[in-house]
Amino acid sequence: MACTAKRTNLKNLLIKKQSADVFDQPASTDDYRLNAGFVAQLTPEVVARDILKSSYTPEADLVALKIGTMTGVSEMYGDDYTDGTTKPYFNDVLESVQLTPAKLEAIPVSAIATQFVHNEIVSGATGVGRVVVPTIAGDTVVVVAVTTPGFTAETITGSISGSATATGVEADHGWSYKFNSNLCERLSCQAEEDGLISKIYNAVPTLTITADDSGIPLLNYEISGVIYEDTGIPQWLRDGSMSTIVRDETVPPLFQSGRLSYVNQSVSFVPVVDSTNTTDLAINRPARRDANNAGGVEGFVVTGRAPTQTIRIDTPTNADADFTLDWLNSDSVALEWRYGQEQGNTFWFFAPTSKIENATPTDQDGFMKQELQFKLTGQDDEELEIVCI
Repeated sequence: MACTAKRTNLKNLLIKKQSADVFDQPASTDDYRLNAGFVAQLTPEVVARDILKSSYTPEADLVALKIGTMTGVSEMYGDDYTDGTTKPYFNDVLESVQLTPAKLEAIPVSAIATQFVHNEIVSGATGVGRVVVPTIAGDTVVVVAVTTPGFTAETITGSISGSATATGVEADHGWSYKFNSNLCERLSCQAEEDGLISKIYNAVPTLTITADDSGIPLLNYEISGVIYEDTGIPQWLRDGSMSTIVRDETVPPLFQSGRLSYVNQSVSFVPVVDSTNTTDLAINRPARRDANNAGGVEGFVVTGRAPTQTIRIDTPTNADADFTLDWLNSDSVALEWRYGQEQGNTFWFFAPTSKIENATPTDQDGFMKQELQFKLTGQDDEELEIVCI
């Protein structure tokens, strides 16, 4: 007996960066591990009709822009990047919001005389690079974005403070993602819901990355695109077969030992952090309307962003961090934090020139808290760096 009732927990989502502005069929290896609550939703624009006649009976409206949205949440987990080519599984989504990957190298060290800080320029006899991950006592590598290869067993020095003794050459270690406002990458997506297949292309997401304290970091996305047509039939909730997917069994990291710090001109403060840490890229990606297109829309394109960061902390003393003065004086605040600690499953975030936009006092179990919202600012695409190592 056939099972005709469709079940809500049998779902796959396949996402692929397009090579051209046409539907590019994703493979089963392009799958995203979905949390519960995934929704594939038709979101067409409707043209209303308002015809005068001898009765109040309304006219039927017409469907104009044929677009759909796929909204989901996926765990953020890593991979083995030591081959220099493997990227995080979510690379295509990051590129579609104009976050461009750059390879990172690890310089092995036997001792660090003075710790290195983020964005410090480091050099040896030949090699030159930018320090990406700030070091602490006990670290055995310095992670850099190399600009001139050639680091070897030698003394390496930094432009700000760092100094260390390297024991060997740089080796592939991971990826850094920074904004590139000129990047234009779009996605083809296939949603599979218990044998019902939906497809969109020329798609662009919004993206928010969240993690509760001691929770799993999550990618929250809403991908909008043009509904793909095959032989004149819109491919939405069409009968088909579910892809055979071999799930990645990598366990995601937790938001613990997060090394979240708040740094202004005079103080570096490590607060007590609870609740949800939220990075909202606030991507603006309107539909590109086109009357020459059969669906009325060519696709979606990134036209701006206004990223923010929201954290909740115990209320500090003025000596620890005077966030009130930082806010009222429009002072820049550098933020950095990480999810995970293991090689291949660690994610760092750096926002070097944030501005406080709002501070909301709250109570939690009798503790005075401050929910701080920062606007991520800066010049020339430098407002945020995401590091996967």
